[in-house]
Amino acid sequence: MEREPGAPYAVGSEPVGSFPRRQVLFQDLTSTLCTFALSLAALAVSIGLGFARPTVRPFFVNDANHWYPFRNETLPYFVLLLVGLVVLTPVIALYEFFVYLERESFFAALNHVLGFISAFAWSSMTTQCIKLYAGSLRPDFGSRCFGNGKFPPAAYSPGVVLSNMECTVADARFLNSGRMSFVSGHTSTAMVFATYFALFLSRRARMLPETRFRWLKTNLMYLGALITLLMAIFVGVSRIVDNRHFPADVVGGALVGIGFALGIFMLIESNVRILHDKKYHPLSFNGFERPPVV
Repeated sequence: MEREPGAPYAVGSEPVGSFPRRQVLFQDLTSTLCTFALSLAALAVSIGLGFARPTVRPFFVNDANHWYPFRNETLPYFVLLLVGLVVLTPVIALYEFFVYLERESFFAALNHVLGFISAFAWSSMTTQCIKLYAGSLRPDFGSRCFGNGKFPPAAYSPGVVLSNMECTVADARFLNSGRMSFVSGHTSTAMVFATYFALFLSRRARMLPETRFRWLKTNLMYLGALITLLMAIFVGVSRIVDNRHFPADVVGGALVGIGFALGIFMLIESNVRILHDKKYHPLSFNGFERPPVV
């Protein structure tokens, strides 16, 4: 006898690959709590590293690569945080909320929201660790050390600056920031936000139900993913134009952001489970799409 749509399965007759509701909810809750705890830990470490001092490397005053003029930033870091946490995060949350209505698992709906924040947290922590350990000088370090100028002062040309105490500028925080060129924090943050968001939109676009305007919704989601990635690339290029980073710093930051976004997204997405008690399930199990329940 064929089961009517929406009717519960008889005991022991659940389809292969399905999970009892309580088991799914417990697994979703456990996964959500673990993701939340790891995100908090990574964020705490990242904030703590912000007060640490970078490795002090010698500055050869006659090295013209570090005498670019100091300029104001095109995009301050707080702008990236606002876009990622105030704009993109709610978009993921709202979309997953509607998925929650389909699958009746609120904790699972939170996984990608926390995964998005977790990817940022781990990327930020890793970036800070690399910056502090490498102690790489920024292109504008000479201007930071001796003041803005077009060329290195002739009186300092043969010298080597071994510490911040030998600089004429007394702002220690400003000078320490000049020793954190590799990797680019702006780029890693922009890329981790953009990559995760683009992966999320692309994945969800493939799971849209067959409707009259599915092609339009799919193309709009792909377009949103592309625009987000292009904006992240612009952020990386702006760091070179602002004399804050060398191209290698930007590439390194991009790799850090993309790596964490891709890894955590795949980890979260591989744990998506479905409940067979709805007419249509636009979700997946272990990364593979499942057909609707008949």
